[in-house]
Amino acid sequence: MPDAFLLSSVSDSAQLRLGPLAFSDATGVSFLAELSGPVVSARVNVFDLTSSHLVAFFNWLAANWHDWEGTKAYASLEGQLKLEATRDSLGHVFVRVTVREDRGGADWHAEGTLTIEAGQLEGYSLSCQRVFSGQPAA
Repeated sequence: MPDAFLLSSVSDSAQLRLGPLAFSDATGVSFLAELSGPVVSARVNVFDLTSSHLVAFFNWLAANWHDWEGTKAYASLEGQLKLEATRDSLGHVFVRVTVREDRGGADWHAEGTLTIEAGQLEGYSLSCQRVFSGQPAA
């Protein structure tokens, strides 16, 4: 099983790296989210009850890229990661990424938009499934 999922922009050097996935009986799942681009680099530990919502988000985008209106969103349980996808009529999907941290009194966030081609969505969906549909080690 690959340890990270990488979403890369076609318009610049921006990318989002998610993983590796870690399991905990008490808290659900956690993984590292790293947003990097021409002028920003930020990373945060993301906590969620399950990774299935992230997988479902990318599966939905891949299945519906041609006919959705508005914004499709994913947010982790405690808000450390937020993804908001929109599309245009030319086959581009824009994923607005927000990584955020507010534990320990500090409150900061970084944002960026990754442009991907609709034709890449199926591959991204499969890659996300490989990283985030794993089962905890026995």
